[in-house]
Amino acid sequence: MRIEAWAAGARKLGRRPPAEPFVLVGTCGAVDPSLRAGDVVVATEVRHRDSTLAVDAGIAGRLRHLEPRMGPIETVDRIAGPGERAALDGVLAVDLESFWVEPSAVVRVVVDEAGRRLLHPRTLVAGVRALRTLRRVGSAIRSP
Repeated sequence: MRIEAWAAGARKLGRRPPAEPFVLVGTCGAVDPSLRAGDVVVATEVRHRDSTLAVDAGIAGRLRHLEPRMGPIETVDRIAGPGERAALDGVLAVDLESFWVEPSAVVRVVVDEAGRRLLHPRTLVAGVRALRTLRRVGSAIRSP
């Protein structure tokens, strides 16, 4: 998460989430096959197994210029490969921490596309694209 925080120009969470509302920004793996590396996903809710955490998707308005996709994000227990992601219904993307830190809003940028493993040769290029987009997300969120 350090490189994500650096790219977004964000403050790292530390050991505990802050008491005040905050936007969790980072990367994700696509579940929806139409998502490409560098696409922005704003969570409408965060799921983990049979539980759901409501989050505020209003941040999407500040990110209009990045054409964010809005929908549910699933927090998984370990990095999910293409087959595991394909088995998930009704979510746009997966991450590893959103559900656990209980943010007020979640913005993710796709690194690994739906049919691709994270450890794939194209991930290097996709990662650079995602970090550039994260920087733009961070700038948009910080601006008044």
